[in-house]
Amino acid sequence: MFGLGAGGLRIVSCAMVGGGLFTAGGFGVDRAVRGGGQSTYRLGQKFCSPQHPAVCLVFGERKEEGFMTEGVWLNESGGAQKIDSLEWINYSGTSTGQTVPLLREIFEKFQGLKEFTVKKVSEYKDRNCVYQDHQDSSSGLWYDMKCSKT
Repeated sequence: MFGLGAGGLRIVSCAMVGGGLFTAGGFGVDRAVRGGGQSTYRLGQKFCSPQHPAVCLVFGERKEEGFMTEGVWLNESGGAQKIDSLEWINYSGTSTGQTVPLLREIFEKFQGLKEFTVKKVSEYKDRNCVYQDHQDSSSGLWYDMKCSKT
């Protein structure tokens, strides 16, 4: 009736089905790239400031970067600051140096990361975890955390 014949109908239906699959797949990719929620985050990842790419919130373990155990650190080019208290995350003032503003930049970029950070910092506090910095001539600066409760 439309002059397409049987082969033409197959092509049209295939394109329609394929287009629907592509659209659905595209939504999933977009959600994953934008960090669509707390479930996106896990230990072993780092998240960097958009304005200061050398400043990253690190969730250990990342041994290749000197973070030998679980833990939460703000890594700047000269060293890392342990994030062992919710005060770092919830502070609303402006007199804490650069750490709090840098954390805010990172949290603004990654939706749900602040909540994940609060969860991990609270968990480590409940487990009586203590952070340590180490330095030696062969491996340089490295960090770890030890907990007295499991």
